[in-house]
Amino acid sequence: MIALRHQEPAVVHGDFTMLLPDDERIYAFTRRYGRTVLLVVGNFTGDTASALMPAGWDGAELVMGNGPSVPPRPGRLVLAPWEARVHRRDD
Repeated sequence: MIALRHQEPAVVHGDFTMLLPDDERIYAFTRRYGRTVLLVVGNFTGDTASALMPAGWDGAELVMGNGPSVPPRPGRLVLAPWEARVHRRDD
Protein backbone atom coordinates (compact mmCIF):
# COMPACT_ATOMS: atom_id res chain seq x y z
CA MET A 1 0.00 0.00 0.00
CA ILE A 2 2.89 2.35 0.70
CA ALA A 3 4.30 1.71 -2.78
CA LEU A 4 0.89 2.48 -4.32
CA ARG A 5 0.80 5.74 -2.36
CA HIS A 6 4.13 6.75 -3.97
CA GLN A 7 3.16 5.58 -7.48
CA GLU A 8 -0.45 6.73 -7.73
CA PRO A 9 -1.24 10.44 -7.15
CA ALA A 10 -4.96 9.65 -6.69
CA VAL A 11 -4.15 7.97 -3.36
CA VAL A 12 -2.75 11.19 -1.90
CA HIS A 13 -4.41 13.98 -3.88
CA GLY A 14 -7.65 12.43 -5.09
CA ASP A 15 -11.15 13.53 -4.16
CA PHE A 16 -12.74 11.13 -1.68
CA THR A 17 -16.27 9.77 -2.22
CA MET A 18 -17.78 7.37 0.31
CA LEU A 19 -19.81 4.50 -1.14
CA LEU A 20 -22.20 2.15 0.67
CA PRO A 21 -22.34 4.33 3.82
CA ASP A 22 -25.02 2.16 5.42
CA ASP A 23 -23.37 -1.21 4.74
CA GLU A 24 -22.05 -2.62 8.01
CA ARG A 25 -19.90 -5.25 6.27
CA ILE A 26 -18.23 -3.54 3.31
CA TYR A 27 -16.24 -0.30 3.52
CA ALA A 28 -15.99 1.23 0.04
CA PHE A 29 -14.85 4.54 -1.39
CA THR A 30 -13.37 6.10 -4.51
CA ARG A 31 -10.45 8.48 -4.96
CA ARG A 32 -10.44 10.55 -8.18
CA TYR A 33 -7.50 12.58 -9.47
CA GLY A 34 -7.42 13.78 -13.06
CA ARG A 35 -8.61 10.92 -15.26
CA THR A 36 -7.67 8.21 -12.73
CA VAL A 37 -10.26 6.76 -10.37
CA LEU A 38 -9.49 4.19 -7.66
CA LEU A 39 -12.16 2.02 -6.06
CA VAL A 40 -11.14 0.75 -2.61
CA VAL A 41 -13.29 -1.96 -1.03
CA GLY A 42 -12.86 -4.02 2.11
CA ASN A 43 -14.91 -6.72 3.80
CA PHE A 44 -14.68 -6.20 7.55
CA THR A 45 -16.36 -9.47 8.50
CA GLY A 46 -15.43 -13.13 8.80
CA ASP A 47 -18.08 -14.06 6.19
CA THR A 48 -18.28 -13.62 2.43
CA ALA A 49 -20.04 -10.32 1.70
CA SER A 50 -21.51 -8.85 -1.44
CA ALA A 51 -23.01 -5.55 -2.59
CA LEU A 52 -23.97 -3.90 -5.85
CA MET A 53 -20.92 -2.91 -7.88
CA PRO A 54 -20.88 0.83 -8.58
CA ALA A 55 -21.65 1.56 -12.25
CA GLY A 56 -18.69 1.45 -14.60
CA TRP A 57 -16.45 -0.83 -12.52
CA ASP A 58 -17.13 -4.23 -14.11
CA GLY A 59 -13.82 -5.38 -15.61
CA ALA A 60 -11.73 -2.61 -14.00
CA GLU A 61 -8.03 -3.33 -13.39
CA LEU A 62 -7.25 -4.97 -10.05
CA VAL A 63 -4.29 -2.99 -8.69
CA MET A 64 -3.85 -4.88 -5.44
CA GLY A 65 -5.66 -7.13 -3.03
CA ASN A 66 -5.10 -9.61 -0.27
CA GLY A 67 -7.13 -12.36 -2.11
CA PRO A 68 -7.89 -15.12 -2.84
CA SER A 69 -10.72 -13.20 -4.41
CA VAL A 70 -14.15 -14.69 -4.83
CA PRO A 71 -14.84 -14.89 -8.59
CA PRO A 72 -16.59 -11.67 -9.67
CA ARG A 73 -20.24 -11.59 -10.64
CA PRO A 74 -21.40 -8.98 -13.15
CA GLY A 75 -22.73 -5.96 -11.32
CA ARG A 76 -21.73 -7.21 -7.83
CA LEU A 77 -18.82 -6.88 -5.46
CA VAL A 78 -18.18 -10.25 -3.84
CA LEU A 79 -15.51 -10.24 -1.15
CA ALA A 80 -14.08 -13.15 0.79
CA PRO A 81 -13.83 -12.81 4.58
CA TRP A 82 -11.46 -9.94 5.50
CA GLU A 83 -10.64 -9.33 1.82
CA ALA A 84 -9.61 -5.88 0.58
CA ARG A 85 -9.03 -4.72 -2.99
CA VAL A 86 -8.07 -1.64 -4.98
CA HIS A 87 -9.33 -1.30 -8.57
CA ARG A 88 -8.33 1.38 -11.08
CA ARG A 89 -9.92 2.84 -14.18
CA ASP A 90 -9.29 5.89 -16.32
CA ASP A 91 -12.25 8.07 -17.25
